[in-house]
Amino acid sequence: WKALIPEKIIWASQCSLQIAKEDEMLKLAYDSGCRILSFGVETINEASLTHIDKEWNDPQNYDKAFSNIKAHGIEISTEMILGLDGDDETVFDKTFNFLMKNKIALPRIYILTPVPGTPMYEQLMKEGRIFDHDFQKYVGGSAVFHPKLMTAKTLQEGYWNLYRRLYSTKNIIKRLKGNPANLNTYMRLFVFGTNMIYHDHIKKGITPGIV
Repeated sequence: WKALIPEKIIWASQCSLQIAKEDEMLKLAYDSGCRILSFGVETINEASLTHIDKEWNDPQNYDKAFSNIKAHGIEISTEMILGLDGDDETVFDKTFNFLMKNKIALPRIYILTPVPGTPMYEQLMKEGRIFDHDFQKYVGGSAVFHPKLMTAKTLQEGYWNLYRRLYSTKNIIKRLKGNPANLNTYMRLFVFGTNMIYHDHIKKGITPGIV
């Protein structure tokens, strides 16, 4: 990162949320041109973290972590999963409120997808919970298995309803307005433009991906 400083480039990356505890590293990241970091926070439901072997994530401190990252001038993108074994029907409103409260600029959400060849796929197959084997649907926007605490239909409908709420024009503005990340005009337009691309994708039933 020190070597990047004289290059005067702008960059973004995926990252572990553990960086929120490292003020010196955050300052250096910003000085080197980092303006957006993407974090796989996965879920705000601690009971669901064991389903994906991410018990080391700390939902109780997400707010504090995000605040510190933004205080260092870096904007935040998140990726989360719905349909984990600890998720019930309340997960949609809880996730919406969490993302809006923290003014997450680029939230992306996926339905749990048991990709063939993974332990998750083998586990759900063994439990007889996978009911749809059309692999064209295995892109993060379709419920292809039976969740534990809700129906597949509830998961499917709740997912798209949540996305439509998050990416309504009104809520895009709410999430971006007053965001303390230190972005220049070009980067703010990039973030807003990406939100509008996602808005269009969601209207068409396309799961937003990383831009």
